[in-house]
Amino acid sequence: MEIITIVLYISAFILLYLTITFVVLFALKHSIIHFKPKELEDKDLPTLSIVIPVYNEGEALRKTLDSIRNCSYPKEKLEVLIVDDGSKDNSHEIAKEYGKYGFKAIKKEKNSGTSDTKNTGIFVANGELVATLDSDSVVDRDAFRKLSYYFEEENVSAVTADIRVRDP
Repeated sequence: MEIITIVLYISAFILLYLTITFVVLFALKHSIIHFKPKELEDKDLPTLSIVIPVYNEGEALRKTLDSIRNCSYPKEKLEVLIVDDGSKDNSHEIAKEYGKYGFKAIKKEKNSGTSDTKNTGIFVANGELVATLDSDSVVDRDAFRKLSYYFEEENVSAVTADIRVRDP
């Protein structure tokens, strides 16, 4: 056998070995990171505050609030805070309409931006967990329930959801 043939066989063996090792390690890592959390009974779910900063959202806000109203999270463990950032339209009036469902409408007189408005809501939130949601978003029926399951894991301190555009 020529030396070049021997080098090619050895190189092919090493490449095959490394490829198999990479695939196995990738599969192991993927299964460890993507664990399925334990589902909880309603009585075991933490209290959840949802903070929604609003600025001139008008009717789009209704779809967001209706999706929260129709979510499967226990209503007695849910606090919804709609923080109006000095809107010039009817956003605050729409938010106040949802008071009949236990939602709280908070009005800031002066516009100060999304982060300050979120912080205003987070400051008054009473839930064990706090979620923020854009005022033009719609949530799946069981989204908050699924997100809360992850907090049963000891090393979890934050969770984010898969976000899809409603009307691209």
